[in-house]
Order: sequence, then structure tokens, then C-alpha cells
Amino acid sequence: MNQPSEVPEQPYPIDTYLYPVRFLAEKRGQIKNILEHPVGGVGTILSKAGTTRASHYHKEDWHYLYVLAGRFLYYSRPVGSNEYPAPMVIEEGHMVYTPPMREHVMHFPVDTLLLSMSRFGREHEQHESDVVRVDFGGPEQPCSA
Repeated sequence: MNQPSEVPEQPYPIDTYLYPVRFLAEKRGQIKNILEHPVGGVGTILSKAGTTRASHYHKEDWHYLYVLAGRFLYYSRPVGSNEYPAPMVIEEGHMVYTPPMREHVMHFPVDTLLLSMSRFGREHEQHESDVVRVDFGGPEQPCSA
């Protein structure tokens, strides 16, 4: 029998990127392989149209955000940067990976349901001890995507 794999310290040594979701389609339907390595926590995040989330970075945690419904504008930059980066538009059925030490903010032009998969569980106190809040600057509510 195979031993369960450990949750990786950091699955990929690169910056934020769109993670490819693989799927198999055949006559019975479709199977989507959303993520193919262990994680420490899985949850859902429902964001209302016109809202903003994050404006922080994680010291050690990483996460994937898979869009179940809706879409969002995702901004990411190195810790300490003052640059306001161009957004990545993350559509339904797509996923974005955020490594540790990467500032990020999300704007939601429509109601959006995300599946969040992270290195650590999302117990509130543990999560907050790993998060550093930042003033991301830039537009207040650039929610038109």
C-alpha cells in the first residue's frame, strides 16, 4: 500500500501563476483533476460582487484558488513592492497558485465561489499568525472584468 505523501513546503519554486487543471472527457462525462498533491486544508470562499479580499501575504503558507463559479481580478507582487501590477482575470474552471511571501489582493466583479486549497489548515488563529496585512494601493474598487 502507498504511504500518504506529506504536504510540500512549497510545491513550486516560482511566482504566482495560473495552474493548469487537467481533465478527462469521455462518453460518461468528465473527470477534473483539480490538484494532484497533498494539502493541509480545503475550504470554500463566497465573495459578493464589488468586494475585495486579501491585501496580505503569507509568511509560510501557500494556496491554490479554483473558481467554481464567477470570476475575479487577481493582483500579485513580491513582498515590499510598491508596483501596482496588471491583474490576472481568473475565470470559472481556472485556478491560481500563490506561493509564500507574495502580496496579493482579489477584486470580485461578480458573485464568485472559490475552492481554496492550502498548505496549512484554516483554523483562524493559525491562519492569522501567518498573514501579514499590506496596503496594496491602486484603484479602490477596480471590479470591472
